[in-house]
Amino acid sequence: MMRLLVEFSADPRIARVQVLSLEKNSPLEAVLRVVSVNEAPVKIPGVKPRKAIIRGSSQPIRNLEKVFSAVSQPKTPKSFDPNTWLSLGDFAKQLKNDVAHITTSKAEMVIDSRIADEINKKLGPVHRSRGSITGILEGINVHSKPWNFTVYPKIGPVKVRCLFDESVFPSVQKGIRHVVTVTGLKEFVGDAPWPIRMNAESVEIREAAPEGAWLKLVDNLSQLWDSSEEDERLLISEAVG
Repeated sequence: MMRLLVEFSADPRIARVQVLSLEKNSPLEAVLRVVSVNEAPVKIPGVKPRKAIIRGSSQPIRNLEKVFSAVSQPKTPKSFDPNTWLSLGDFAKQLKNDVAHITTSKAEMVIDSRIADEINKKLGPVHRSRGSITGILEGINVHSKPWNFTVYPKIGPVKVRCLFDESVFPSVQKGIRHVVTVTGLKEFVGDAPWPIRMNAESVEIREAAPEGAWLKLVDNLSQLWDSSEEDERLLISEAVG
């Protein structure tokens, strides 16, 4: 759930999930809060770094509610982001025989592995083709499988999620905040021109991301953050189904 909320944030690089309370009973029950940690993007020698600003972020929870509602409808909406649907599907798969009960201020959600099957059914067949994509590498996650990182291309989609295994891990580590070319198997759904994700087989480091390009990426992502959003908590409990 923590990873899902981070992925649903405007900028996963600065999103954090706080555990406000945890009851290790049966069912397990936890209250979570998503925050954005904004720090100075550039460290200037001789200048004291700006103190981090931590703000409550309701956007990931609103996005989770929106995606769950869309997936639960009988018909597939005309316009939607398949990447967020796949993120929810990945979370549902990890539950296996468990059931997640999620309560927010605006919705009650019950998520189990069957949602992953429903998502695959509505997305339709996945088309695969071998190819490559070039962009800035960020957002590595090795806390739970499938391991993944995010590439922000200069041309094309805003970002592409790339899955990888241990054989690629060393080059992924070295590629953080560098321009890289990722080669592997791209996955497409419907008539979408851009891949929904990619299975990375190799990562070639091109160069360190130019300062201007990196700052532009940070600026573009920060503009997606809604400064008017309110603090929000999420209650999640899991029980064996």
